[in-house]
Amino acid sequence: MAKIRKNPIMQGVSGTIGKELVLRYRMGQQEIYTKPAKPKGPRSPAQIARQNKFREAQSYASRQMKDPAMKAAYQKKTKAGQYAYHVALADALNAPEILGVNLNGYQGEAGKEIEVQARDDFAVVRVSVEIKTPDGQVIESGTAQYKGGMKWVYVTQQNYGNWQEGNLRVAAEDNPGNRAEANMRLAADG
Repeated sequence: MAKIRKNPIMQGVSGTIGKELVLRYRMGQQEIYTKPAKPKGPRSPAQIARQNKFREAQSYASRQMKDPAMKAAYQKKTKAGQYAYHVALADALNAPEILGVNLNGYQGEAGKEIEVQARDDFAVVRVSVEIKTPDGQVIESGTAQYKGGMKWVYVTQQNYGNWQEGNLRVAAEDNPGNRAEANMRLAADG
């Protein structure tokens, strides 16, 4: 990529020149690139899926730039050479991660804290917890409370007198609605 400085002939010019060059403005500077090659042959289903995801991410980022509060939030996370739009675009393309789950000895009793460590490139906005029987019947579900950093805590609500085993599903969600899930088997000690 070449940068053009103080050239009165090229000043204000952007777009394609011939079939080889593309001029554009970025961060107040005019830049010149070679034109990207068009792909040869039909796109694979995976390429089409990635292209569709990118279009959805662009749409999300554009909508966020129209919301002053969200634009300001994304602007706070920018690095040198970035706009808030770029941060919103990356947020839409990247799902959160669940880094760990601490059951704190949960054995079917109420009042136990289930801790979830989750992160995202922008922000995790919701963590949900669901406890099921081995055959899939939901015993309890709810939203964990944010405790700072990457920590979320869900406090169990009910006692299950004959607890033997079950399944736990934890889901983390970010602003664009990307989700990460973790499932684990729960078993009574001993």
